[in-house]
Amino acid sequence: MDDHGVEKYVILLTCNRVELYYRGDPFDVQEKGYNIISDDMAINHLFHVAAGLDSMSIGENEVLKQVKQAYEKSSSMGKSDKFLSLIFQRAISVGKLVRSKTGIGKGKVSIPSIVYDIVRKNGGNKILLVGNGMLASEIAPYFSYPQYKVTVAGRNIDHVRAFAEKYEYEYVLINDIDSLIKNNDVIITATSSKTPIVEERSLMPGKLFIDLGNPPNIERGNNVITLDEIYEISKKNEMLREEKINQAEILIENEMKATMNKIKDLMIDDIFSQFYRFASVVQTMEIQKFRKMHPEVNENDLEALAHSIINKILNVPVTTLKAVSRSQGNSDFNRLFESFSSNFNDIVSAALQSYEGLRDTQSLRDRTRQLLQKS
Repeated sequence: MDDHGVEKYVILLTCNRVELYYRGDPFDVQEKGYNIISDDMAINHLFHVAAGLDSMSIGENEVLKQVKQAYEKSSSMGKSDKFLSLIFQRAISVGKLVRSKTGIGKGKVSIPSIVYDIVRKNGGNKILLVGNGMLASEIAPYFSYPQYKVTVAGRNIDHVRAFAEKYEYEYVLINDIDSLIKNNDVIITATSSKTPIVEERSLMPGKLFIDLGNPPNIERGNNVITLDEIYEISKKNEMLREEKINQAEILIENEMKATMNKIKDLMIDDIFSQFYRFASVVQTMEIQKFRKMHPEVNENDLEALAHSIINKILNVPVTTLKAVSRSQGNSDFNRLFESFSSNFNDIVSAALQSYEGLRDTQSLRDRTRQLLQKS
């Protein structure tokens, strides 16, 4: 980043993204395949990332932790300024707000995640997974936690062994299904068998059966959850999720407005801090002149009076400009602000040159620069 003159930045790393947030002029990286977004679009994107709306698993919590870690690392290295701090602190707050207000991380829509939720809420910790195909491979990682003991069963020992060893699960041949059912709390079947693997007589009470086979792997019973039922849960959750996403978008939009107004305030405060410095220069010059003519006047009282007058006068344009900025579009405000800010030093210099009674052999521009640096 130093090669591009960028001193303040935050680097966000997640499982599927590398993003750089910084303040400064854009530099050409498009030929390297990077996407570039700027200003309020970049902030809006960060808010969506923190809220989990840009994740493969909508509403997942891990990305919010990663946003927080990226900001904390940048701050600890001295790479974050007050603007980046504001934006990332607001993004973290948005992420928390969206999750607490909408519950967007709840209500899974994929078959494996729904199966996991069902087992977590209703089943035990000893799981029999019958099958080693595509669907089984999508389900298996969900139960790789210490609290679960998983046994994989199938008809081909070599296939079952290769599948189970990926997750350090136990494996068996599916020879005595009744014994396997007896020794486990949850039975999940996910095979392409044309005939049922578990007959109705084997549906032991107190066990949870989840049948993901098509055609069905388990004969129907009261304690059997079917693939059709899981599809219904998925459809319902999908509808609820769309509603939650809409709610999240409204929350983000409101927070974006508040954040952009705060950024405008900071920009205005920055430029008016220079006005205050300019006023301080004028104050110093006037006090020096006045003291030569009236040495009997207490200098501290004179400075306090001048400072009070400056604050009261400049408070009106600061407050007014902040109010007016609320009605300005972000791009219009940025364009006007940049134009004004870039010419400010020349304005100060011209003001001092026209300042009545200032006559000195030293260059006015040099003196202005020196006084601004000291104040």
